[in-house]
Amino acid sequence: MCARRCVCMVCASRHELMGVYAAVEGLEKRRRPFPNMEAVYFISPTEPSIALLNQDFADRSEPHYKCAHIFFPTKLPSVLFQQITERTAGRIKSMVELNLDYRAPEARVFHFNDPNSIYSIYTGEGREADRVFRSMAKQLMTVCASLGENPFIRYHQHSDLCMALASILQDHIDTYAEENGDALTSGDHRATLLILERGHDLVAPLVHDFYYQNMVYDMLPVDGYSYSYQFIDNDDEEQVREAVLSDDDAVWVRLRHMHIAEACDVVIKEFNEFLKQNKSIQTIDNKQKVSSLKQMTEAVRAMPEYQDMKKKYALHMDMASKCMDEFEERRLAEVGAVEQDIVCGEDALGKPVTHKHVLPRLKELLSAHDIREDDKMRLLLLAQLEGMVHAEDRRALMADASFSPELKMCMYKLQRLVTEEIRYLKPKPVKKSKKRTVDHDAVPYELSRWQPSIKHLIKELHQDMLSRSDFVFVKDEPPQRAPEAAVAAKSLKSGGRAKTSADQPAWMRGRDDEDGKPKTKGPRIIIFILGGYAFPEVRTCYELSQELERDIVIGGNFHVTPPLFLEAVKALP
Repeated sequence: MCARRCVCMVCASRHELMGVYAAVEGLEKRRRPFPNMEAVYFISPTEPSIALLNQDFADRSEPHYKCAHIFFPTKLPSVLFQQITERTAGRIKSMVELNLDYRAPEARVFHFNDPNSIYSIYTGEGREADRVFRSMAKQLMTVCASLGENPFIRYHQHSDLCMALASILQDHIDTYAEENGDALTSGDHRATLLILERGHDLVAPLVHDFYYQNMVYDMLPVDGYSYSYQFIDNDDEEQVREAVLSDDDAVWVRLRHMHIAEACDVVIKEFNEFLKQNKSIQTIDNKQKVSSLKQMTEAVRAMPEYQDMKKKYALHMDMASKCMDEFEERRLAEVGAVEQDIVCGEDALGKPVTHKHVLPRLKELLSAHDIREDDKMRLLLLAQLEGMVHAEDRRALMADASFSPELKMCMYKLQRLVTEEIRYLKPKPVKKSKKRTVDHDAVPYELSRWQPSIKHLIKELHQDMLSRSDFVFVKDEPPQRAPEAAVAAKSLKSGGRAKTSADQPAWMRGRDDEDGKPKTKGPRIIIFILGGYAFPEVRTCYELSQELERDIVIGGNFHVTPPLFLEAVKALP
């Protein structure tokens, strides 16, 4: 299955492979022999796969294929390698172990396709817990190997989960480095891998975030990366199409990290530019300009000859308009305003927010019949995490909200993810002046004032100011550098060869520069979140990569959307 997932990740369709190979077939299926042709095997390094491979060449006089080129997505165990050499060695022309036991859905993102990871990580014990962490460590090692990194591994000293993963991972990387010589970066110019757990920031997967990518995954029925939407064809007939939200969609890449208001404005502006350049087009009411997504949808329907324009924007008109419909119908402007005051600890004007300010507003929203139960629960969980409700208030509020018994348990189950010493790793408070001026450039939208905790962690890491007593190293650590030296150009002290962008996998080559070579001020930063990353954290990494001119990668077991996170909390014992 690992091999098949890798192929599906790289090739959007079977037709892409058929353009290169005479036949593309599953290893387990009955296949027509091609004894005069060489075969390429891309298979998982498992006993069943090796047995089927050997079976293809069991008859030495009439083999299935002339010879074999074998590719494994992960390391091949010695015992299976022995089985191949004993039975099929004469037919093997090449054999390669790739390091691809992960998915890379975006240029700076990877995950292990494990949506149930929160349950297995936070409930596993004994041998089962050991198995889970060893499996994760192997997968994370393949990420490091793909990037050519032997990173300095750091974790918070009070997180037993992060310590367990970090220790096992270090052993795997040490073994790989011994076996593969100079394949990994050495010396002081090595990446830093910071291992966090979901309990470090429980706000990120709960808060309503009104940026395009997060809203799409929070409010629309996205299946993995696929989204089905309605499309009007040339005959004015409605058809259902399936789109893949990936880096192949240039419009998606451009819009996904924009605030929903900005994303809608950009789509409308680009459409009006198109109308301006094609003045012969007559839109609804003979207007040469649209002012809303609804008008834009109607205008596109009236332009059957412009199929490219339809294909380019139909998907995003559909998603953006549905996100805005959800925003209005679920009263998320009101819910979001209270959430922001709670998680920021202050209102939009910078005035401190306390329990007595929040409680009346919570009562009003939790008693409302037109606000969804899951939105109410997210609001109350945030208030509980931030200490804005007392125990007696919580019971009364839960009664007002009329939560189902299953959802009520989330209030108590969420505590399983909390470690007091590490939760909410927020920057140290700065003494405020009595008069505060809101920085409208830094906070353009009142409903989006909150920032993920990894933002200040990455900035401190960039400046080499992240506490070495709190975030300890597994093994060796780089020399302490002054803040100005921490962002200096690449050191040449490394004992291994200097890495270039050409050494990196395509998914990690910088896309910000025309020549494809990213500018960097310091070694790569890799963030791994046990239990999965949230999309606000992904956006933060992209923004900081550009702002700090650092190569920043984020990964986790899976992408944790708010609906998925609530389901994961419900499933906890």
